[in-house]
Amino acid sequence: MLLVNLAGAAWLSARFLARRRTLHRLERWQKAYLPVFAVWAAAVVVGLPLVFTFS
Repeated sequence: MLLVNLAGAAWLSARFLARRRTLHRLERWQKAYLPVFAVWAAAVVVGLPLVFTFS
């Protein structure tokens, strides 16, 4: 998940620096990933205590 986000951001950043895309595309890409990061954080917060039986 993180690698996909990083690769997408790198690709869009390179396209922006080459003046082929606008910065708006990169911003939309990052904003679209916020729910994915929220689900990941929730899974870590809920899942890790269950896996390691923290009390």
